[in-house]
Amino acid sequence: MDHCPKCGVEFVIEEVADIECPHCHATISGESVTCPECGRDIDLTEPAPEPAPAPVPTPPPAPSVSAPPVSAPPPPSPEPPKAPVAETPEKVKAAQEKEMKEEFSDLVNEVGPLLTLAKDYSIDTTATRRLIDKAVALGKRREIEPAVDTMRECRGCWSA
Repeated sequence: MDHCPKCGVEFVIEEVADIECPHCHATISGESVTCPECGRDIDLTEPAPEPAPAPVPTPPPAPSVSAPPVSAPPPPSPEPPKAPVAETPEKVKAAQEKEMKEEFSDLVNEVGPLLTLAKDYSIDTTATRRLIDKAVALGKRREIEPAVDTMRECRGCWSA
């Protein structure tokens, strides 16, 4: 449409040519004030910057003929293996106690389902329950080793 349908005024339709951004060489609208690609201002009055010439690599200088060859320093000698640090008695005891606590937990998890099965089949578990009560009491007193021994005994009741 080249005129207004109400008043009849004719429109002047101009096509805007695309231009090339002088900085990044992207094709952009001729009305652009900044390049949408590189974000730089478009000033068509100043000439586009010339790309910098690629640097020419210079060869390394030739070695001097009179200089003796340089040898690389010898590689460092490997360090001797470190002797294992002697564990302190406290650390050994703490590690053993941790292992015992884990074993105690495993034994409780093993015996619990067996008690449930025994109850389902009306098997007498009085002796086993006494041992479990004894192990729990020992555990509360922080007597881990006797508590684990008692739970091992309890497990033995089921294999007989």
